[in-house]
Amino acid sequence: MKTEECKGELLLLNSEKLRPHAFEGCRELQRVVVQEGVTVLPNYLFAECRSLVEAELPSSLRELGSHVFYNCRSLVSLSVPAQLVSVGDGAFKNCPLLRNITVRGMRAGEDQCVRKILFDIEQETELTLEYDDGTARLVMPQYDYQYVANEPARIFSEVSYGTGHYYRKCVNARELQFDTYDRLFPMSCRENSARTVSEQCMARLHFPYRLSGQAADQYRSYLTGHFEETAGRLLAESELERAALEKLLWLGDFGVLTRETLPRALELAQAAGNAEAVAWLMEYRSRHFTAERKRFEL
Repeated sequence: MKTEECKGELLLLNSEKLRPHAFEGCRELQRVVVQEGVTVLPNYLFAECRSLVEAELPSSLRELGSHVFYNCRSLVSLSVPAQLVSVGDGAFKNCPLLRNITVRGMRAGEDQCVRKILFDIEQETELTLEYDDGTARLVMPQYDYQYVANEPARIFSEVSYGTGHYYRKCVNARELQFDTYDRLFPMSCRENSARTVSEQCMARLHFPYRLSGQAADQYRSYLTGHFEETAGRLLAESELERAALEKLLWLGDFGVLTRETLPRALELAQAAGNAEAVAWLMEYRSRHFTAERKRFEL
């Protein structure tokens, strides 16, 4: 495939171009949309597409070939159907920026495709799972691994590090176990960064699919106890990403951005010179915390 044939955005039809290695090494390809009707993406189809940022795969897709997105080092966002039956070896190997994955058409008890998708993804990843009866969002922390040699036995054993390994075990052969995910939160608080932990809290509370009251309380309690740290981070990130500013207002939905804490958030926004955040917060205050009328007693 000539490079000039796949610059920018590629709308991929079910054609003779769907052959192994067809678009391998197209360095200027930035976005891929595969149309309905395509059932298989063959081996190495988009491997080494170093500028590819986003890929949207159709509901008809059933099979991802081996190394189909191998070494797509700029890939950030992926949308896939839950009906995937097969995900080949190394499909997302060496995609270090892949942090936003949406799985469409989920059904409770039929979540096995999530495990297959996550197999090669070691970095922190935000999963949006669209079920028939609601949407879940889960932040899967990072993990690392290495192979340790047992020389007398002449075998190598894989040793994993980090909570991400345990979180990925929440997806067993048949379903995603939300209660297990929520029970791992104390471990996450001990071992992960404050950013990762607060993102887990906000994702779970804003998309409370199969979230128990007890689990919701633990997430809300963390955000309350780390309000200033969380608000400060979101304000800093909002300079680059508008979604961070929206998350700041999510804290109000969780009962964390209150009449008592909002003035401090305003102080942080003003100190950062973030005029947009100041405007958002002042509008939020006027809508939710109208000043009480003064009472005069004679």
